[in-house]
Amino acid sequence: MTTFRALPPALAPYVEKEFWGLWRRESGQNGKLTKVPYQSRRPSEHASSKNSTTWSDFATAQQAYEAGHGDGIVFCLLGSGLTAFDLDDCRNATTGEIEPAARDLIKRAKSYVEITPSGAGLRIIGKGSGPSVQRKQPVPNGNGMTVESYRNCARFITITGDALPEATAELADNDALIEKVVAELDKAKAKAKQARGRGGKQGGKGKRKKKLDLDDIIKNGEGGHFGGDRSKAVWFVINRLIEQSKSADEIVAVLLDHNNRISEHLYDHANSENYARAQVDKAQTIPRPRSSGSPSSRRSNTSNSARARRRNWDSAPVVSTGWSRLCAKSLGSMWTMASKGMKLRFPKWSRGRRRSMARSYSVTSLPRSAATSSCPITRAISAPCGRSIPI
Repeated sequence: MTTFRALPPALAPYVEKEFWGLWRRESGQNGKLTKVPYQSRRPSEHASSKNSTTWSDFATAQQAYEAGHGDGIVFCLLGSGLTAFDLDDCRNATTGEIEPAARDLIKRAKSYVEITPSGAGLRIIGKGSGPSVQRKQPVPNGNGMTVESYRNCARFITITGDALPEATAELADNDALIEKVVAELDKAKAKAKQARGRGGKQGGKGKRKKKLDLDDIIKNGEGGHFGGDRSKAVWFVINRLIEQSKSADEIVAVLLDHNNRISEHLYDHANSENYARAQVDKAQTIPRPRSSGSPSSRRSNTSNSARARRRNWDSAPVVSTGWSRLCAKSLGSMWTMASKGMKLRFPKWSRGRRRSMARSYSVTSLPRSAATSSCPITRAISAPCGRSIPI
């Protein structure tokens, strides 16, 4: 795959300066692809962002790239007088749609912008001579977008030459902008943390946590619901689809569908399908309540439980209670009478125990006249020493 198109005119003044190198796409220990820097003069050896002797001029780097020694070209920012904003996860690689927060920063920077090798990010390159800055910060309501701000730091940036059409081809002075952006994002993070703290102290009184919309997260991605952590969004989607009784193949198909923005995190890994299946397999090993599933299946399970309780009552042995011996065969009558919405009375039981029994057996009430009934359990429950309780 070609990741370098041509030298951007904005970087032409730097071709003879030795800030250049190569990068290769390699798989890390977690299976995620990383861009590893290599030297242009010695393509088998790593380059260091802190050691200028491992860098070269542009012509040497380009020649090594064209010879197949690397997957792309890098530029080291340390001592170069250049700044960079890396806007990660801000662009749909398929449609080209860009997050509004990214467009706003591009407008403020007024400098050269290019698309990164993944197609899912953008890089704003400008000028700056201030003190070292190297920060990665999440963008509030940025759908998982993060901003990495670099100035005079030991950091390589990839160069693609794939310029964003609407951006300028010039390098603007972004010294002041870097300071402002870092400060603004720090302030936004502190404000969000403070808001979460207030919510925790109040115990959430009068407020309900917003229910996550599965379809929205599948279609639009993380969306700020998980603090910018796209892996948590993927995990949420997998578990909710499992609860809907979706098969592993169906879940993987959803995760890998390019039309769903939830897929963007998957395609950051060396083998997207293997990663997706590993996550689904992991989620499927988690024990889940039997009542999980669709509302209709939960209602069905509840009905089955009620029928099972009735069968158990009818077949149960005589129960000794201390205040009466109750014939289990009378429990069927108790169910019938209770289902008619009449008053229920329990003698000398704690309030919690009465409520527990009533709810456990779906009993709502018994008639006041039950004390004269021929049913032993009815007479016992309606004994004069009892009192009516609301259910």
